[in-house]
Amino acid sequence: MPRPAMRLELSAPDLKPLARNLNNAPQTVPKILDAGLREIGREIVKAMKVEAPKQTGALRKSHRARILKANRRQSRLVIASAPHGRYVREGTKPHVIRPVSASVLTFYWPKVGKRVFLASVNHPGTKPNKYHRRAWKRVKPKVRRILSRLQRQVGSQVLARRISVGIR
Repeated sequence: MPRPAMRLELSAPDLKPLARNLNNAPQTVPKILDAGLREIGREIVKAMKVEAPKQTGALRKSHRARILKANRRQSRLVIASAPHGRYVREGTKPHVIRPVSASVLTFYWPKVGKRVFLASVNHPGTKPNKYHRRAWKRVKPKVRRILSRLQRQVGSQVLARRISVGIR
């Protein structure tokens, strides 16, 4: 007599709640993820503000986070809206600075000890300040905890209360 094939059974007390949760998932899951992404964005922006250079404070104040939605996918994008943020993070090569809306550049030059008026300046360039990487390193453990919590929340919203698996 041939031996019966092994059967894997998936059972739940009532499959209606599971079906209902699965049908509602397109509405409930994005809301959960959206709230989590906003929280992650706040944490990253907070860390970037701590790590950003303090010279004028403009770069620190300019960090913003917003959710971009594309093709039904959600992602978090942290934006440094200050125009010079990129140059701070990546550094600059030596370059010439010329006036744009005036005939001369004017600024206080500490080395000379007075205000100077120049037609152009040979800027020596700047070293990169990877403050965004330091910020990510600072906030990464917290982001992982938030993502783990989101996984649990999505799972509890979608799955039925009790599902058992058995082999016969």
